[in-house]
Amino acid sequence: MLTRNLLIAGVLAAVAMLTACTGQTPPATNTVIVPERITSESVKPTASAAPVTDSSRTAEPPLESAGGPSNAEGVPAAGAEAPTPSPNAGQVSTPSGTQTATPSAGASAEDFATMTQMVEVYWGAFNAYDADLALSMLEENYRADEEELIRRDIGRMKLFRATLEVSEEKPLALNEAGDYEIYLKLATPVDTRRVKMVFRRIEGQWRIVFSDEVK
Repeated sequence: MLTRNLLIAGVLAAVAMLTACTGQTPPATNTVIVPERITSESVKPTASAAPVTDSSRTAEPPLESAGGPSNAEGVPAAGAEAPTPSPNAGQVSTPSGTQTATPSAGASAEDFATMTQMVEVYWGAFNAYDADLALSMLEENYRADEEELIRRDIGRMKLFRATLEVSEEKPLALNEAGDYEIYLKLATPVDTRRVKMVFRRIEGQWRIVFSDEVK
């Protein structure tokens, strides 16, 4: 044991002398020397606890968009393909079940001809004292409300053998409610009145939903 200790002491003394000559410090005992380069093959995965996050730090937003890489201002980098906008972009979606179509919108030239002819037939029925024909062109609920008055007016006309002269004041046009309206001048034996008629397409057929004097 003593001989071994002396041998170790001699070695340490020699190392000390060598260090003094070269100006280098000997490595400390129990020091682990790390290789200059560590390859992926030399690193073995080991199980570790869940990473601890620092709540004081804010996550940095990614610098890449769906259309490709971009710089800090969000401008696509050179050579990057710009994202293709959605075909529905800028459009507001309509809620399901919302009624957007108007009742009589989209009338054709044939529809206009039909409504114009109805004007002639309706007032012709008054001059022919035919209340049934006039009433047949009215919408069901409107006919129920107006039948008594129409039969009374036509009865008076027949009693006095009176007739009406009808001329167009304002042509057929789509109104805010989605129906079509026309303004007429109605000349009676005693005065001239301004009459408005409104047409609506109901179950594929045009009906009169209003016909009365207006200002």
